[in-house]
Amino acid sequence: MVQKTVLITGGIGSGKTTIARYIHEYYGIPIFYSDDKAKKLYEDPQILAEIGELLGENIVSINGKLDKKALSNIIFNDDEKKLKLEAYIHPKVRECFRVWKSKQHEPIVIMESAIALKNGRDDFNYVVLIDASKETCIARAMRRDNVSKEKILERMKAQSFDSSLIDYTIRNEEGYFNSSKFKKEISNLIKLAIIPEYFTETEKKALFAGSFDPFTNGHLSILKKACGIFDKVYLCIANNADKNRKYPIEKMENAIKETITINDLTNCEVVICDHLIADFCKEIGVKYLIRGLRNITDYLYEENISKINREINPDLETVYLRGEDDVISSSMVREFIKYGKTVEKYVPISIFKVIKQTN
Repeated sequence: MVQKTVLITGGIGSGKTTIARYIHEYYGIPIFYSDDKAKKLYEDPQILAEIGELLGENIVSINGKLDKKALSNIIFNDDEKKLKLEAYIHPKVRECFRVWKSKQHEPIVIMESAIALKNGRDDFNYVVLIDASKETCIARAMRRDNVSKEKILERMKAQSFDSSLIDYTIRNEEGYFNSSKFKKEISNLIKLAIIPEYFTETEKKALFAGSFDPFTNGHLSILKKACGIFDKVYLCIANNADKNRKYPIEKMENAIKETITINDLTNCEVVICDHLIADFCKEIGVKYLIRGLRNITDYLYEENISKINREINPDLETVYLRGEDDVISSSMVREFIKYGKTVEKYVPISIFKVIKQTN
């Protein structure tokens, strides 16, 4: 798996953090928040001491913590010292990012940062600029930070972006984030821009397989993400004759179809397979197999299965997605039911009806 690295950048008040969080929550893509990491670095007494010595200024408060007001005065009033500070702290943040990235197993990782491009784009395969009008950015920043317009304008003066380094720009004006246009544009960004090698004009189909006995909210969250990435997704119920199902496959199939309709997943189709998934993918022209991950144990297990699938079907690529509601598995749902526990919050409503009818 070739891991892609994406930078989401933008000026103060552009909404880059909000959009980055949406991408993480909806698609499960890991996000490295540069500001959060920089703040943690400023908590290190040794780093604070070195910065103070570098700037010739006392930036430590009486409680031994960073004096944010003193540091802010330096940043916005002394360009020479500001450049010294950036030259010291930015490489440390970038190195933290590289270490963090090495521990991620997803095909895409994202850094969210307003200033990362100042050190070039060598670390990034793709750069996305989140932009908005000056008036919109000022209003957002004033609401968020509870500071004056003059302070916001001071910060804006220090921010600029080289358009030659930008691959994709999103205009995040008021109301855009909650619009259907936003979801479509983010979907296009993920599908066509960030991971184009996963797709061709004729190969945008994926298959998400499992016994789904029963189908859970964790499964649904992964299915939603897959439908946002691929043009066509097959939800495949694996019918293994060697396993005794708790819930009849026909009832589960109908309940999943109802769930798909309720969630408006118009590019999803439910199918049943009673033989090897890798062979089935070959039969229906699918080259991407969706698998859900919860932890490193899942990843190691799925990687072994992926290698076996590639032996059977060399064209089949496994794509890993992380579910948002995947703490409770199908087996845990069955275990809860066995001991009389309620499971309504762990499964979609249509699935819960089947569970009630069966038990």
